[in-house]
Amino acid sequence: MVLLELLENLDLDLIYILENYTEIEDYLYSYHGYDNYICYDDDKKIGIELEFDNVDLNSFLELLEYGVVNCSKYNGNDTNINASSDGSLSCYGVEFVTGARNIKKTLNELEDLLYYLEAETNSETGMHIHFDKSDWFYDSEENICKFIAVCSMWQRCLFYISHRHRDGWNSWSKQNYSYKSEAENSIDELYIDNESHRVLVNLEHEETVEYRGFKSTMNYELLESRVYFIAELINFTNNLTSTEAKKICYSKKYSNKKLTEFLNNFKVSDNNTEVINELLLIDPLTTIKKQSCLINIIEKEEYIRDIFRPVRSY
Repeated sequence: MVLLELLENLDLDLIYILENYTEIEDYLYSYHGYDNYICYDDDKKIGIELEFDNVDLNSFLELLEYGVVNCSKYNGNDTNINASSDGSLSCYGVEFVTGARNIKKTLNELEDLLYYLEAETNSETGMHIHFDKSDWFYDSEENICKFIAVCSMWQRCLFYISHRHRDGWNSWSKQNYSYKSEAENSIDELYIDNESHRVLVNLEHEETVEYRGFKSTMNYELLESRVYFIAELINFTNNLTSTEAKKICYSKKYSNKKLTEFLNNFKVSDNNTEVINELLLIDPLTTIKKQSCLINIIEKEEYIRDIFRPVRSY
């Protein structure tokens, strides 16, 4: 307050000074150098990390002014989105991290963020979604194992909707290979250990399961659809029996059938179809056609094979 009053008395504009004599990195928390807000009263909690490069300082200052984000210099509210640095980004990059709140509340916060923000994405900028273990997996190791195993088997499909380049996918979202290979023998006995955080499904966090399979986006509708796509995939795998999940791991035909079932269910859901639309835009000669899995006509089944078989990330 003293600084603001001094500047006003000198007839100097604070915004002008900030815009012309500071850099983005002057404002940022160190990498995860803050406490994430968790609303324990909410159900179906998620948190999201969004990485951007070449963040425009003017738009960043607007986010501060309107109370959308916190930074190291201005901490307006514990429930705001935190802005931090990240070693994978340039000095003009920012990682925006939400607290853990109900899925709709978190998405509303991100809609405000993207409304004001001017920034760019590239092969290094990711979108990571944290799902509360209790709310989404009911603190069940078996449910987490089923989700990991199915993501591993359907990874080619997940890669195509990620918008990542192959190098970015290999660096930041590689296949949970050991989980998948163990799951072929027994989902029930699959042991959850802590692999590198760069795997597709990261288990290093105590209270959340982190899905890392998307490139960042400035498109809110696409972001929202991606979140619900993975949320519904979690619900889908939770409802699989252990026997069904294991069969997905060793039977390509059954795996294709279950993925078709999931995509069809999501296509007609109330949670937008941006992700499905993205699948339909892919070159049909190499991946998938509308006539195949989305409406259950099988004469184009040869195109299903490319998108459904597992991908090795190394």
